[in-house]
Amino acid sequence: MFRAIALLAVLFAHTAAFAADPAQRTLVLGFGSKLLSDIEDRIVREEVMRGLITRGHAVVPVMALEEYFLNRAGSIRAMDRAAVAGACRELSARIALSGAVTRMDGRVRVALSLYRADTGETTDTAFTVDGAGEFKDYGPVLIAEILRHSERLLASRERK
Repeated sequence: MFRAIALLAVLFAHTAAFAADPAQRTLVLGFGSKLLSDIEDRIVREEVMRGLITRGHAVVPVMALEEYFLNRAGSIRAMDRAAVAGACRELSARIALSGAVTRMDGRVRVALSLYRADTGETTDTAFTVDGAGEFKDYGPVLIAEILRHSERLLASRERK
């Protein structure tokens, strides 16, 4: 029951995000990682999207992103700058967030990038979280920190 309610909330939030001004939308891409499975990456992406939406950011909806990749070769988790720029253009996003996740010495390291479609500039940041155990153990903290650092990057973009 909780899962159904959560799914409905996500669908509603994503519909609202799609209706927002496309020129302000953020595209949340995957995280290049051998540490995260495709399902874990999707969980991270969608939780970051949900967090951004609840904090008032317009986000490219999951279904638009899925459709975009359904019609192309390539992976949401491994995109070069030209591919990110093309995705922003086609999905009417002004910003794209992506990153890489690795584990080293019991810590999970995240390299997070914010791409600005209007200038072609990329801003990067990196941080670590405790990576002991499996994804279910460190995933919630990982997601919270990705969201926190994403908001910081988005705020720095707005000041420019």
